[in-house]
Amino acid sequence: MRPIATDMENGQTQSRYASYAALDRVLRPIYTNAGFSLTFNTAPGAPDAHVRVICIVAHRAEHARTYTLDLPADGKGATGGETMSRTDATGSALSYGMRYLLRLIFNIAWARVTATATIRARCCRPD
Repeated sequence: MRPIATDMENGQTQSRYASYAALDRVLRPIYTNAGFSLTFNTAPGAPDAHVRVICIVAHRAEHARTYTLDLPADGKGATGGETMSRTDATGSALSYGMRYLLRLIFNIAWARVTATATIRARCCRPD
């Protein structure tokens, strides 16, 4: 698998990260070639001020597994201050949820390998 470059920057934390689009460009051809598909959605049951993001991973052999991640959508930034509206916070939580679920599902490990914060992803084949 080729390296996945960080393409986004978080000004609050002074960190760089790979967007969902960057991850998707590398991972989608791999998992679809292996017969998998991913569907993201939300589900009820998240704690107050959180969003429950789910990903249904299905295989062409007709089995599926649902992965769940609850994320805060309270509008607070890294230092605890109010930084966005609840609507923006929900959108941010959805974006984080999709990115983090994708990493968790396929066991994506990152390591900084250059001064420009290129990351390498290692994808383990799902069972």
